[in-house]
Amino acid sequence: MLVLALGVRLLNLWHTAGLPIASYQFDWPESDMTANFVWSGRILRGDVLGRDGVHPSTGWMRDIAPQSTWQRWWGGNAVFQQAPLYAYTLAGIRWLAGDSFLGIGLVQALLGTLNVGLVFLLARHLFDPPAPAIAALLFPPIAAPAAVPTIAPTAALLTVVLFAASSAACAPLCT
Repeated sequence: MLVLALGVRLLNLWHTAGLPIASYQFDWPESDMTANFVWSGRILRGDVLGRDGVHPSTGWMRDIAPQSTWQRWWGGNAVFQQAPLYAYTLAGIRWLAGDSFLGIGLVQALLGTLNVGLVFLLARHLFDPPAPAIAALLFPPIAAPAAVPTIAPTAALLTVVLFAASSAACAPLCT
């Protein structure tokens, strides 16, 4: 099952690498990919605490209000305008795999495959066979693009699996 999940992701990564999306972080300055790439670059250069806030300044934002107004709405430059988990994860991935789309996508594909395994483990803990295999095979992101951020679902699934495992281990002692 994990081989299938990884295979689908690698095939998708190979296909996606030839599309324009593979260079959006460099070619489309108003994209979320660019914002996260810039933010992760600042983290890699040492701004780990986000003292120099990263806030987008897109055309539609400039049409609505000047940057100073957006800064006020955000609560200042040092406030995260969006959750920072993906930027920190991307910084770690870039540190490990470099800046190429394929390197980053490969790590994302591995994290996505881990999610399928976590769904299987959780279903195995909660249900009898064949439910775990079916749950893992039907897990919606099984064929998700490799470039889709997968750290939040991975963290959530890992937390649930660990909680379920600890609850099972504790059951004889805690009741």
